[in-house]
Amino acid sequence: MDLGLVCDACDALSPLRSTECCGCSAPLGVAPFVPEVRQAPKHADPRRCAKCDQVAPAQFRFCGRCGAALPLGSEGALPARAVEIPGQPRLVHIRPDGTHGDAFVVGERLVAGRATGDLSFAGDLWMSPRHATFRYDDGRLHVRDEASLNGVFLRLQGARRVPSGTRFLVGEQLLTVEVCPTDRLALMDDSGTCFFGSPRSTAKLAIGQQLAGGQTGLYFRTLGTQLTIGREGNDINFPEDPFLSARHVVVQIVGDPQAPDPMIQVTDQGSRNGTFVRVRGEVALAPGDQLFLGQQLLQVEI
Repeated sequence: MDLGLVCDACDALSPLRSTECCGCSAPLGVAPFVPEVRQAPKHADPRRCAKCDQVAPAQFRFCGRCGAALPLGSEGALPARAVEIPGQPRLVHIRPDGTHGDAFVVGERLVAGRATGDLSFAGDLWMSPRHATFRYDDGRLHVRDEASLNGVFLRLQGARRVPSGTRFLVGEQLLTVEVCPTDRLALMDDSGTCFFGSPRSTAKLAIGQQLAGGQTGLYFRTLGTQLTIGREGNDINFPEDPFLSARHVVVQIVGDPQAPDPMIQVTDQGSRNGTFVRVRGEVALAPGDQLFLGQQLLQVEI
């Protein structure tokens, strides 16, 4: 019995290793198998629990960790993760437990917000629709606050000088530091009557607590030029704040308090959770810097 390849054109038998038919010269051989390429089905984006930050599949109605109800629709959906490109800066999402979450490549420009932009956190009601813009230029990464309601807060590395009226975040406390103006007598109304109130005391430095909703809470004034803030043993204590260190931060007036533009130095005391100062305009970022946008903590990696 002879073995060989049968020509599809003329049925002639050719040796096994032949590439052409010995009868009609038609090409011989088996066509290579080309597997069918199918696109994977697209599933809905997973969602993040607003209570414990656990990621859950889109079809889940309740969080598998804490049992809280998950937001419906696109609310709470995780932003699309960018493809990592070596050498480009990234923003790493830090979860509440301190572990690293998704990383997002900045490229030349990245807009972050609640409703628009490349990096969107639809479930964060403390983030403005268009909150901040990150820009990478000439080897430096910058961030600019896009006139957001709640601002962009940058974690201090040691000490930083800020103008009077600057807001900063320590633990769960949003505070405003300001140099007190020279005390003056209360102005009279149109009838010549002065407003009645507690006696006015001379002060140089003041710290105001900003409550959720925009109201002012506690207000501290001092005759000195320095205040310490923490959980216990300080000039200002918040003993029920679990995110504050015992001695967290020091604020002090630098130079003459009566100068036209007095400056204040904010110095973190090696606290565990850091001190975050609200940025003004556009600032340059360095590797390892951390920022708060709304309730989202992001870390810079370059």
